[in-house]
Amino acid sequence: MNDDDNDGNEFVAEEVSGIVNRTVETVIGDSTYQSDKANEWAHTVSQQCLDALMGSQRTYKYIVSCVIMEKSSAGLHTSNCCYWNDVTDGTTTVKWENASMHCVVTVFGLAI
Repeated sequence: MNDDDNDGNEFVAEEVSGIVNRTVETVIGDSTYQSDKANEWAHTVSQQCLDALMGSQRTYKYIVSCVIMEKSSAGLHTSNCCYWNDVTDGTTTVKWENASMHCVVTVFGLAI
């Protein structure tokens, strides 16, 4: 497959990262971490990112994962592995934080 075969429908990590950053800022912003709201925030961030990506009119299947963690001295390590078409498919991970929490959002885009 050459670059002409994807018709400009490649996964653009910078574009996806922008959507994720805007969404996290809107949903969480300067909020203080609250364990009883973390699940709701994670769901809302994931859903709103997915909605925005679907509105981009690209022919992709998307997977959005969101992890929210209170800031502490504990470590957090994540890893993902995929087998796909390196020309059209892609992934990006956005690490966001405010004064009281970390948010890690990973988006996978798989061309249809």
